[in-house]
Amino acid sequence: MYARIFFLGDTPPPAPAKPSPKLNGAILTNCKTIRGVMASAAETETGGVFGNAQDAIVVRTALLALGHKQPATPIKTDNSTCNSFVHSYI
Repeated sequence: MYARIFFLGDTPPPAPAKPSPKLNGAILTNCKTIRGVMASAAETETGGVFGNAQDAIVVRTALLALGHKQPATPIKTDNSTCNSFVHSYI
Protein backbone atom coordinates (compact mmCIF):
# COMPACT_ATOMS: atom_id res chain seq x y z
CA MET A 1 0.00 0.00 0.00
CA TYR A 2 1.27 3.45 -0.79
CA ALA A 3 -0.06 6.97 -0.55
CA ARG A 4 0.66 9.97 -2.70
CA ILE A 5 -0.10 13.64 -2.31
CA PHE A 6 0.37 16.23 -5.06
CA PHE A 7 0.72 19.96 -4.39
CA LEU A 8 1.07 23.00 -6.63
CA GLY A 9 3.42 25.81 -5.64
CA ASP A 10 4.98 29.09 -6.68
CA THR A 11 7.84 29.25 -9.14
CA PRO A 12 11.08 29.00 -7.14
CA PRO A 13 13.17 32.19 -6.98
CA PRO A 14 16.56 32.46 -8.78
CA ALA A 15 19.59 30.58 -7.43
CA PRO A 16 21.14 33.05 -4.89
CA ALA A 17 18.03 33.27 -2.66
CA LYS A 18 16.47 29.81 -2.55
CA PRO A 19 13.75 29.66 0.10
CA SER A 20 11.24 26.85 -0.37
CA PRO A 21 8.37 27.68 -2.73
CA LYS A 22 4.97 28.24 -1.12
CA LEU A 23 2.69 25.22 -1.46
CA ASN A 24 -1.07 25.34 -1.69
CA GLY A 25 -3.49 22.64 -0.51
CA ALA A 26 -3.27 19.16 -1.94
CA ILE A 27 -4.69 18.90 -5.49
CA LEU A 28 -4.57 15.10 -5.62
CA THR A 29 -4.43 12.57 -2.82
CA ASN A 30 -4.39 8.90 -3.66
CA CYS A 31 -3.91 5.76 -1.57
CA LYS A 32 -3.67 2.37 -3.28
CA THR A 33 -2.92 -1.23 -2.51
CA ILE A 34 -0.46 -2.78 -4.96
CA ARG A 35 -2.00 -5.93 -6.43
CA GLY A 36 0.25 -8.92 -6.62
CA VAL A 37 2.99 -10.27 -4.43
CA MET A 38 6.33 -8.50 -4.54
CA ALA A 39 9.60 -10.34 -3.96
CA SER A 40 10.98 -7.70 -1.60
CA ALA A 41 10.07 -4.57 0.32
CA ALA A 42 12.39 -2.57 -1.96
CA GLU A 43 10.43 -3.77 -4.99
CA THR A 44 7.18 -2.69 -3.33
CA GLU A 45 8.56 0.77 -2.51
CA THR A 46 9.91 1.16 -6.04
CA GLY A 47 6.48 0.19 -7.41
CA GLY A 48 4.94 2.93 -5.28
CA VAL A 49 7.36 5.53 -6.66
CA PHE A 50 6.54 4.32 -10.20
CA GLY A 51 2.80 4.75 -9.48
CA ASN A 52 3.49 8.29 -8.25
CA ALA A 53 5.33 9.09 -11.48
CA GLN A 54 2.41 7.77 -13.54
CA ASP A 55 -0.02 10.08 -11.71
CA ALA A 56 2.40 13.00 -12.05
CA ILE A 57 2.29 12.61 -15.84
CA VAL A 58 -1.51 13.04 -15.81
CA VAL A 59 -1.30 16.15 -13.60
CA ARG A 60 1.52 17.68 -15.68
CA THR A 61 -0.38 17.04 -18.93
CA ALA A 62 -3.51 18.72 -17.54
CA LEU A 63 -1.51 21.75 -16.35
CA LEU A 64 0.22 22.08 -19.73
CA ALA A 65 -3.18 21.93 -21.48
CA LEU A 66 -4.31 24.80 -19.23
CA GLY A 67 -1.26 26.86 -20.26
CA HIS A 68 0.87 26.34 -17.15
CA LYS A 69 4.37 25.34 -18.28
CA GLN A 70 5.97 22.95 -15.78
CA PRO A 71 9.59 22.55 -14.66
CA ALA A 72 10.92 19.11 -13.77
CA THR A 73 8.78 17.36 -11.16
CA PRO A 74 10.68 16.28 -8.03
CA ILE A 75 9.69 12.94 -6.55
CA LYS A 76 10.52 12.27 -2.89
CA THR A 77 10.72 8.92 -1.13
CA ASP A 78 11.38 8.12 2.51
CA ASN A 79 12.86 4.71 1.73
CA SER A 80 16.67 4.71 1.40
CA THR A 81 16.76 1.31 -0.37
CA CYS A 82 14.31 2.48 -3.03
CA ASN A 83 16.20 5.76 -3.43
CA SER A 84 19.51 3.91 -3.83
CA PHE A 85 17.97 1.53 -6.38
CA VAL A 86 16.46 4.32 -8.48
CA HIS A 87 19.77 6.24 -8.53
CA SER A 88 21.81 3.07 -9.35
CA TYR A 89 23.77 3.09 -6.09
CA ILE A 90 23.02 -0.61 -5.48
